[in-house]
Amino acid sequence: MDADNAFGRLVRYLAMHQLHHRCNRISRYAFNKYRHYNLVYVRDEPGKPVITLQSKEGIAQGDPVAMFIFGIATMPLCERAMVAVPETLHTWYADDDANTGEAKHNAAVLAFLMEHGPKYGYFPSAEKSWHICKGEDEEVAKAAFDAYGLDIQFTRGHVYLGGFIGSGETKRAWIDEKVDEWASAVGMLAKAATKHPQAAYAAFTFCLQGEWQYVSRVVSDVAPHLAPIERAIRNEFLPALFDIGSEDIDAQLREVLSHSVKKGGLGVRNPVDSAPYSFDTSKRATIELVKSMLDDTRFDLLMHGAQVSGIAHKHRAQIEQREQDYLDEIGQGKPALARRMLRACLSGIWLSSVPDCLNGNVLSMEEFRDNIRLRYNLA
Repeated sequence: MDADNAFGRLVRYLAMHQLHHRCNRISRYAFNKYRHYNLVYVRDEPGKPVITLQSKEGIAQGDPVAMFIFGIATMPLCERAMVAVPETLHTWYADDDANTGEAKHNAAVLAFLMEHGPKYGYFPSAEKSWHICKGEDEEVAKAAFDAYGLDIQFTRGHVYLGGFIGSGETKRAWIDEKVDEWASAVGMLAKAATKHPQAAYAAFTFCLQGEWQYVSRVVSDVAPHLAPIERAIRNEFLPALFDIGSEDIDAQLREVLSHSVKKGGLGVRNPVDSAPYSFDTSKRATIELVKSMLDDTRFDLLMHGAQVSGIAHKHRAQIEQREQDYLDEIGQGKPALARRMLRACLSGIWLSSVPDCLNGNVLSMEEFRDNIRLRYNLA
């Protein structure tokens, strides 16, 4: 479920009170920030006097700790909802509340928030809320929400925090649509790479591929659906980056290019190969968080941080070892290739930096392309 203009309608006095008692580190900053009304100046037409609006409630857009302030300010409401309807699993992220349980209990939670939320500046929007259920259960679910006079939407699956919750059919339809968009974006970057290879490479590695990598971490079994992206990378993007034909990107070169820069690659990952590892790593990294929610125990942030850090370190080490094993394998009996890949491993820092005129690391088309072609002996 979602709320209407949640950050803008939060009760500011309540937020300051909760911060003072629950999080002293932020309370001083929040008090200095919001002790006076924010002033917004608006001019209707040129030549007319400026209209001054006083922002008396809510959190200012762009505040670096807005998420922390909102989360702490709404904790009393979250705790009351958990006590009122203990039969469901309550999971909150900012103003998004997701409840897992029977329809009658989920309806009770929404009804509770509709009644008590406005006291805290939280105004749930029934029209923007979704109930995910099987087709055969929808009639019963509608009756449960109608009993509270709530008019919400029903579906077999829906996007949640960048991932997806629902049936396999709706998940496939959603991921296939996203993949088509991403494959098209790769194709557009390939066109840009013909004239601006460094900019296209930076956009791909620092931005675009992070989108499907995130989905790979939070949605299971997406690897087969990402094949069109890999085809676009191999047949369009990489040939345009190197200015070579797609037939020149053989299996060995593609595997090397998918390595990290410090292991001789370009960091252009193969989404099909990396997706299962990404999901498994995220699943193991969030064990403490999931256990806390399911067992209804106090969340240990330090233990969770240690778990995430340890699993992430182990994951990176495993990837590096696999990549090193592959380099050792292809270099066996080929000393020239082994030496070239060693040089590539030791000389890739220029690929890991974002191009910036102020830093003086922007390369021309010829400079960038010559360097990456020499890196892989592509004359």
